[in-house]
Amino acid sequence: MEYYYKFYQPFISLEGYEGVSDKVNELFECVKDRIKRNITMYIVNLIVNSEHQIVVSSDTKWFANKVGKSWHSYRSAMQAQRLLLGKGLIIRHPGYKNVGYATGCAGRLEATPSFIQLFGDIPKQPIRVNTIDCPDMIFRSFGRHGRATRYKVKSLNDTTLIYEAIGDKKLTESVQLVEGLNSIQLKMFEMHKLNNEYFSRITLSFNTEIDENIAQNVYLTRIFTRMISGRYAQQHAYSYLNMKKENRKHLLINGERTVESDYSGMHINLLYAKEHLGPYEGDSYMDIVTNLVGSEDVDLRGAIKECILTAINAKDMINYKKSINWNSKKTKQILIQNSLTSEEVIDAFKIVHRPIAEYLNSSIGGPLMYQDSQILTQVLLKLKSEDILGLPLHDSIICQENDKERVKQIMGEIYLEQTGYPIDIKIKE
Repeated sequence: MEYYYKFYQPFISLEGYEGVSDKVNELFECVKDRIKRNITMYIVNLIVNSEHQIVVSSDTKWFANKVGKSWHSYRSAMQAQRLLLGKGLIIRHPGYKNVGYATGCAGRLEATPSFIQLFGDIPKQPIRVNTIDCPDMIFRSFGRHGRATRYKVKSLNDTTLIYEAIGDKKLTESVQLVEGLNSIQLKMFEMHKLNNEYFSRITLSFNTEIDENIAQNVYLTRIFTRMISGRYAQQHAYSYLNMKKENRKHLLINGERTVESDYSGMHINLLYAKEHLGPYEGDSYMDIVTNLVGSEDVDLRGAIKECILTAINAKDMINYKKSINWNSKKTKQILIQNSLTSEEVIDAFKIVHRPIAEYLNSSIGGPLMYQDSQILTQVLLKLKSEDILGLPLHDSIICQENDKERVKQIMGEIYLEQTGYPIDIKIKE
């Protein structure tokens, strides 16, 4: 069974919820302030979410990025939950497979009738990110036992940053040679300016009623880990980045309709550029589908794309097959329906994309994510300079419809500048 309650958002603004803070101070008078802050945040999350239920994780990785006065720590959060349970304000449903995740990492908190009696009359406020608590950038890696290490910026340089993000010294040197990295200080300065002078001007809404509890404001963090390597995220808050694909077409930026301008087959074409070759002419994934089954199939294309991107990230064939079997069950099911195996997908890729076949199962996903995030950063800075509003989404830009042609042009120019080759850019209405 799957549940669709929203994940707990510890960094949403408490503006308008002063009544909650007053009641928490009365109920938990002798409790430390940082634990009260966690209690208040749990209560506000239960107020704003449908059916007064939220998904929570006990995984310590969730608490790895302490900010501000470090009130959001594992120990404080667990103590807050215990106190809420002790007062009879919540029920905790334990984790395994409570949400639609293969690992079953998360449990649920559900408000009790006592909670509704105390807080049910407090009106919902539009969700906004508390930007004071959100860092512009995060650098961390995980040891053998999953324990997070957070690096201080002054202790980092470009080599350690990329080495920790990618985890491979040889690939680190390769990325440095190909890209010519800017300093970390410059990256942080760029991100800070984007947040405070650019994203802060954006208010998000919808042109129809949708069950999407996203933050109305935007404050993004670039996260550098072994797997993410510079990608943008809205730290611990449900944002436009987490929206259902079918709902994004209803997204408005400052009340204006939006479109998505998307780099076509970006990682595939970055690999072709790495081999000093122009972009692939055709659909990078549909051509693999045609090679396998003799005709085009949209659903199968999605499964093939996931297989290929998984293989690019995987360190070997065993890791690739394990990821498809355990973490991509929908993809595996589509393959079975078409009488295909994950190995056959790899074989077809090697035929269609022979010049870059060596990069499968090579762990090059990290460097590619780093490169695409650097390209998007330069695109955003150019948009900022021309007073055009846009939002990064993986390897695409969401912009106001009236700006779509100029955004497409800028994306093409920056990609050409960074790689030396052109690329097809599609506008999704």
